[in-house]
Amino acid sequence: MIPGEIELSSSKRRRRRLIADTSRRVVLACLLAVAALLGAAGSVLAASAPQIISILNAQRAANGIPAGITEDPQWSTACQLHDAYEHTNNAFGHEEIEGKPGYTAQGNTIARTSVLAEGIAWGSGDPYDNAPYHLFDLLNPRISSTGAADSQGFGCVEIELGTLRAAPSEPVAYSYPGNHRTGVEASQSAKELPMTPAQSLGLGTKATGPNLFVYFDGPWSNGSRAQVLSASLSSSHGSVGVRWLDNTSSDLLAPTGAILVPVAPLRPRTTYHVQVTGTVLGVVGGTGIEQVLDSCGAPEAGGGVNCGAPAPSTCVEEFATQLALCGLSHSWAVSDRFSFTTGRR
Repeated sequence: MIPGEIELSSSKRRRRRLIADTSRRVVLACLLAVAALLGAAGSVLAASAPQIISILNAQRAANGIPAGITEDPQWSTACQLHDAYEHTNNAFGHEEIEGKPGYTAQGNTIARTSVLAEGIAWGSGDPYDNAPYHLFDLLNPRISSTGAADSQGFGCVEIELGTLRAAPSEPVAYSYPGNHRTGVEASQSAKELPMTPAQSLGLGTKATGPNLFVYFDGPWSNGSRAQVLSASLSSSHGSVGVRWLDNTSSDLLAPTGAILVPVAPLRPRTTYHVQVTGTVLGVVGGTGIEQVLDSCGAPEAGGGVNCGAPAPSTCVEEFATQLALCGLSHSWAVSDRFSFTTGRR
């Protein structure tokens, strides 16, 4: 592992299945963070759960993303238990092995639904600022509560169980950076493993413009998928090439939205304008079909499940196929427009 890099779990890829209260039932492709992003492990005083949540709330509010996340003390305790398990067993990852010292059911559950880290500390800021995939999940507009721990050289922040914020009645959009933000870094050399969004898009490890996040929220269930149809980035100097990943092209994006990557560093002290259009495919929250899907049994050998009442039907866990077979499709047109100004080089 190269110091300063972050690792994404390659063993857990999202398979989206829409069910009632899906945020409590679908295991996300949890994210791993390794190595000292803020210096040698232990050199920065560990942050408490309230401090971590305060940092997240401030970051969200500054960019116009719904804040007010509250702490669930039980999840924070579970995060502490998992940190202790990893420390005791010198084992870093998203599961605990029953029978090993420090194993707990709470720690095992939280490990599967959280962003995990080793050798980093929150200190006065978010250590994931240069890890776009991680940050994208942490800023999910649907998160209303979380638990966190930063202890014994390990970190844990719950990102799945608390995605219970009420959905708006009409589509809305949020961005990172937020609209009219100033002092945005003109370039970024993200560090994540197995690869960064830029690497996923074929841009290699060279510096790009800052990774730009777009989130869509609306009257759909967690697990719905956004597809960007067009995206542009421009300034008074002209347009800038931009590529993107959305929920249809990447299984590492949990919230409904996309990451846009300018293909080259931007100009300093310049105002840029972003326009994005797309669609969201999903299910209206609280509909009867969600309760039907909630009764689905465990996957069968071929990946199918029996959906039971009101009439036997076969659905599959893979999102798009499930929509087609079970008649769940509903789409919304979505768009966003925002601007930001880069800082000095």
